[in-house]
Amino acid sequence: MIVLKECWIHGTYEIFGMIIEAATGYIIGASILFPGTLKRFESFKKGVRNAFYIFLSTIPFTIMAAFLEGYVTRYSNIMPTFFCFAIILFCLATISYYYLILPFKVARKHQLR
Repeated sequence: MIVLKECWIHGTYEIFGMIIEAATGYIIGASILFPGTLKRFESFKKGVRNAFYIFLSTIPFTIMAAFLEGYVTRYSNIMPTFFCFAIILFCLATISYYYLILPFKVARKHQLR
């Protein structure tokens, strides 16, 4: 149980950030393999631009993961289990909101204009 607490306090941001960053690589690869009606290089540039914006969105989460790893995870063995799970659930909630709920809110806002 202790290893689970220690890893996932910073691992929630870190793992989900890596998954999203890997998805940006898939966006670039898909833009090369499936250019559609664009020239392959133009499609690649468009894919890199789109992927770069998604990659930039992961930087705050990577910084938070580094902060949690450096300053909070080392105290997880003396911290109450409830507090550790509260941190993990907060991390899951913020990442879920940012990548699952907020895009729908923004799309709905732009659709109403």
